Amino acid sequence: MIKMIDLLYQLLEEISHTHPIHPPLTHIPMGLVIGVFIFALVAVLFQRTIFPLTIHEVKSIFFDICFVPVTNRLNNITHNLPERKYVKVF
Repeated sequence: MIKMIDLLYQLLEEISHTHPIHPPLTHIPMGLVIGVFIFALVAVLFQRTIFPLTIHEVKSIFFDICFVPVTNRLNNITHNLPERKYVKVF
């Protein structure tokens, strides 16, 4: 039985993408976290009132998409594990 993650990797290999899919997906949430920090810093330093709304929107986007890199990392780990060979002791 072929796993769904194997089908995804086969599709990606057909378009010549053989690297794990986790690293590109982690850049988006990390960029959002950095964006929240920068917007908060600007809001505090320059007393801007519009930035708290922007910060809230960016945090909402982050929490909407943060599960995607986590699940893909778990899929990468399970996909790239070597098959375990069990040795009979007795």
